[in-house]
Amino acid sequence: MFSAASFAGVVGKRPAEASRVLGGELPARPTVAFYGFRGGAGRTTALAHVAASLASRQVSVVAVDLDLEAPGLDRVLGCAPPTNGHGVLELLRRAATTDREQLEGALRLAPHLTTSRLEVGAPIRVLPAGALTETYLERLDDLGVPLWHVAEGPSPLEMLVARIKDELNPEVVLVDCRTGLSGLSASALFHVADVVVCMLPVSGQSWDGFRVFLEAVRAAHANREGLPEVLIVPSMVPEGPEGRYRLAEFVSRIEAMYAELVLGQDAASLDDADVAERVPVAREGIEYRRGIALADALSTDFVQRSAGTYRALLDELDALLLQPADATVAGLPAFEPQQVLDELSKRAGLSNLAFAESTDPATIVQNFVDPGDFKAILDRATWYVVGSKGSGKTWLYAYLSSKVGQARVTNMTFLPAHASKDSVLTASAFRELEQHTRLKLKQRQLHGAFWLLYAANRLFRYRPDSWTRIAHDFPAQQRRLVGGVATASTPRALQTALERALAYPRAGTLAEELVRSIDGELLSSGDSSVVLLYDGLDIGFGSDARSLERRQRFVNGLVEALENLRGVSRKLSFKVFLREDIYSDIDIQNQSHLAAATVQLRWDPSDLWRLGLNIAATSETYMKAVVHGLDPSAAPGRWPQDEGRLRRLLIPLWGDSMEKGKKVSTARFIQRRTSDGLDRMFPRTFVQLLAKAIEHQRSLEPLADRVLRSAAIQHGYTEASAARVDDLQKEYVTLSPYLSAIQGMKPTGTLSEVTAFMKKELRKAASRKKSPKGAPAGALHAGPGGWNKVIKKLLEVGVLREYRRARGDAGETKYEISLLYRPGLGIKAYGI
Repeated sequence: MFSAASFAGVVGKRPAEASRVLGGELPARPTVAFYGFRGGAGRTTALAHVAASLASRQVSVVAVDLDLEAPGLDRVLGCAPPTNGHGVLELLRRAATTDREQLEGALRLAPHLTTSRLEVGAPIRVLPAGALTETYLERLDDLGVPLWHVAEGPSPLEMLVARIKDELNPEVVLVDCRTGLSGLSASALFHVADVVVCMLPVSGQSWDGFRVFLEAVRAAHANREGLPEVLIVPSMVPEGPEGRYRLAEFVSRIEAMYAELVLGQDAASLDDADVAERVPVAREGIEYRRGIALADALSTDFVQRSAGTYRALLDELDALLLQPADATVAGLPAFEPQQVLDELSKRAGLSNLAFAESTDPATIVQNFVDPGDFKAILDRATWYVVGSKGSGKTWLYAYLSSKVGQARVTNMTFLPAHASKDSVLTASAFRELEQHTRLKLKQRQLHGAFWLLYAANRLFRYRPDSWTRIAHDFPAQQRRLVGGVATASTPRALQTALERALAYPRAGTLAEELVRSIDGELLSSGDSSVVLLYDGLDIGFGSDARSLERRQRFVNGLVEALENLRGVSRKLSFKVFLREDIYSDIDIQNQSHLAAATVQLRWDPSDLWRLGLNIAATSETYMKAVVHGLDPSAAPGRWPQDEGRLRRLLIPLWGDSMEKGKKVSTARFIQRRTSDGLDRMFPRTFVQLLAKAIEHQRSLEPLADRVLRSAAIQHGYTEASAARVDDLQKEYVTLSPYLSAIQGMKPTGTLSEVTAFMKKELRKAASRKKSPKGAPAGALHAGPGGWNKVIKKLLEVGVLREYRRARGDAGETKYEISLLYRPGLGIKAYGI
């Protein structure tokens, strides 16, 4: 029987071999204990933030102060001071000394309970330790914790927690434990807690106590069927680059110790994906923030301002608490997975949804979800939206161009100005205009004038009557030229009008004056603000050097022209959706000013889960049986904001965990494999993964509890990775040879190992083509910087990331290929 109320007693129960019982099922109302071997780890403040976060989502919480030697949880949560004779210490004394028949009356909680003053959502109920009187000190000495587990039956602490759940019915019980090797903490952590949050200051003084803690966890896992679940949280992380580096080294050592003592394996023998999914670490840690450290108590606005500091902890804890034990999987409604699969397989255009250029705009609007930075994108001050290929730029363009997208914004009209399809002018017209011998666009640097005249044509088509009102502002010759641009309604007519206007000696000044006149007309007429949308500037120019140079001239001209208008125009603004490699190649004066008007397009996991639900909900069976059965108010456009609820709605689609390996969450598996080395997520890759998984599932035996088996998800991941590599090769032409050369490499390597592998493969390719030795013209590794430029570029695009868990034999930095690209690059999925 597992019954020890001390760390020594618990550790003494550990098995000779590390426990293989990992990840026990959590009860419907879990108990979460917060612990730290050393003081000053931020344990109590972290608990308070978790309580506030849960309460803000209307989760019922009871917080218990079990740090009897140094209580203070009630103060941090802003509670009234405890009354003499009331509190956790008194309740534990009664539980230890009262006959079982009279226990219910002795453990009545109402007199001992207080409520936090925080107004964040649901009330946070608190059981303080008690008032620090002389009586309190005497009873603390007489608590007798070492004897608790000698007698049969539940311990006083187990009885108290059971009473809290019976009388108060919370959804989560949070327990603040004593630091160090306290017997009361051992009882809480290894006998009562379902989840233990271990706060570990980034300090060399943490390791001895952490080793003891892990040995006790191993014993508890073997004797309690895998419980408690553990979440290790590095804390007090110094700010800045040095702090991040120190954190990375610290996390690597945590992973090694956990793998050795709990998993029974050498961390170096595990694939990085295995470590990420099997070692429960909040890898971003919690930074030391002076404002938080100096605060005596949380206030409502303080919680809101400091919540970001605890984001990594909150996300990881959500993933633990919301796993589908009795509270979720057992409560899933009955449904027919095969019927859902049949309905999803019949859905037309799912594969095309990954490519907005070839998708019906109505389908895009139907499936659209807001990216995490949607508000910033809509801001009138944002003129440039930047993202990688496949990051959803064209989805955004199509959505904002639609009636549904337009209805989202008041006093602002979105006008499509140029895109890869359905534009008035094609890239062929761009080439012809630039090569026109009379215009000499390149020589006269009139690319910006071209864009402004092109924009004017779109604005006159939107307001055809405006030309007659502003025409008198222009001399006769200019009036005829601009009139041609204003009235052109076909591609040929517009190209001819542009040729004539651009041939005018003062074409640049004329174009800028025209656009400013239109802006003044919009202002005087009281119209809503107008935003011209530009997309598709990466398509149609060709991939040869001359075409790419032409594309850069046109993009530079567009941005330079817009920068002369930004901050000047009153009613007119622009949104240009640019691939990040094109944006990084912009070369204009005052280029540093672009940052203030630029948003980097990013997607959060919750955004992709909503997209997944949009796809799943196209199955009538899934919508009726699953979505309505779990969350009757949920529907496309009205999905929950809470990530836990979103993931639960997706459990019937792909299961809560991968079939092989109970600890590997399906949602996390997908999240990590649709993110690159910069942690950017790609909706195109996500849709491709789902489409290929649905297609492959039809060849597999069905399961009763999910639509997509793990084998189908794995197949979808492999196919989507290959498509992502193809996207990257088309996006970064100069990088393409190196992506081919990295095929088949080990997942990790030092700078010298990675470059040596690529050099060997490039030599092989050159010998097959009978190319001369040395770097070919235009090669990225030619000239100053050499191969360091290649590595830097692979890091910049997210193919590589710094490998934090180990270094080379000489202590040099190692790099790893991100999970997103491994199958597509033929990288082994095992071994380090």
